Amino acid sequence: MKNLLRNLFIVFLLMPQISFSQCSNLFFDATNGTVNGLSATASMEQVKQELPCFTGESTEGEAFNYGGGVFYLKHDFYFYTYQNILNVRKNFKGEMSFNFFQKSKTAIENYLIAKKFKKEETLWTVYTQKEGTESPFNGNGENELYYKNDKQILVFQFSGSSLSELYCLPLSGGNVGSTHTSGNRNGNSAIAGMWKCVWAKNGAVFTGDMMLSIENEIVTGNILWKVQRAAANFTAYYKNKLGLTGIEFIEGKYDSSTGKLKFSGISKNDPNLVIGLGKYELSLFDDYLTGKTIPDGGTFIANKIATDL
Repeated sequence: MKNLLRNLFIVFLLMPQISFSQCSNLFFDATNGTVNGLSATASMEQVKQELPCFTGESTEGEAFNYGGGVFYLKHDFYFYTYQNILNVRKNFKGEMSFNFFQKSKTAIENYLIAKKFKKEETLWTVYTQKEGTESPFNGNGENELYYKNDKQILVFQFSGSSLSELYCLPLSGGNVGSTHTSGNRNGNSAIAGMWKCVWAKNGAVFTGDMMLSIENEIVTGNILWKVQRAAANFTAYYKNKLGLTGIEFIEGKYDSSTGKLKFSGISKNDPNLVIGLGKYELSLFDDYLTGKTIPDGGTFIANKIATDL
């Protein structure tokens, strides 16, 4: 990264950052059925390790709590790891790829159809309940909607006309203790495309839209950063800058054999003076990237957006 201390002094200390240990930076990607890159097939241990702010858990295989899992009551989402179910509720504390809970049923269905989801009349024709556990679904369509793509089934539960809960049911990996592993690292499609990302350090948080292109493992692109929260010692500077944006132009290299992506900011378009240039060392897992900025240790995470759906 060019002139790190000079260019990133404001960003690293001012950029509002997220403490991942406190779950203050959550992103729910409904198209891929993940929270911060974790799908319903993640094991209990991995969920607890990557999202350690859980408020409770129950042993897998129990007859209650839908077979057991890891629960986040303060943030209103639940990993039922025994049955491989991710449950997001209306008071979810985080960002979403599409905020279903603020939309009408018609708007929800229009969005899903545009994303190439197919409507199912009943749940039980496309989903098999694990034996010996209770189910959170009635499955017959009463106050529920079912939509399916090639990755998962989405179950929407309504209270009257309002959506109250959303469930993600993966179509594969439905075994107890299944692990969350590195995804397909080969080919340009693993990296190229649009990503939703977050950078955080010392209480500062920036969100971004990142577009990446790749040729012969050389990666180029840009990140449109937006100021979301300022660190306490830079509150005055960012008082009138929250919500403002700047573009960072990046270049680097992707190693498909290891899933490692390294890139640096090489220039910027920043008339609002809100960003600096970063140096990023990341790893690819399924449809998300995670890692650090060097040498400051800021946290970076990105979820890939399925723009072709």
